[in-house]
Amino acid sequence: MGYLDPQIEAPRRPSTAELGERSDRVLYLRSYLLMRAVIGFVGVALPFVLVLGDWALEHGSLLAKGSLSAYFYSGMRDVFVGCLCVTGVFLMTYKVFEHTLDNLLSSVAGVAALGVASARRG
Repeated sequence: MGYLDPQIEAPRRPSTAELGERSDRVLYLRSYLLMRAVIGFVGVALPFVLVLGDWALEHGSLLAKGSLSAYFYSGMRDVFVGCLCVTGVFLMTYKVFEHTLDNLLSSVAGVAALGVASARRG
């Protein structure tokens, strides 16, 4: 499958019965699924953590700022940059060995996220 070939359908997830008695394969599958769940949680929780954390640190109002990037200039800077780094590394390494356009763009987005995080750091 090349970079410009469309991916029509997602591969079917194997069941534990199909994986056999090898517990290392089951653990590998579970760790992969946990990794996907954690990065999803980071993405969903980030806006709430930033708003509530900014409110707790600065004792201001619970109104959100204009964008998530605006929290860089608040007490939540380290949380914001840390989440950008985690997301960037995940996007770069997620299915890195599958050569499809989706995965190439995911890697480019990961590099961009790390670039934004490093530019924000300085």
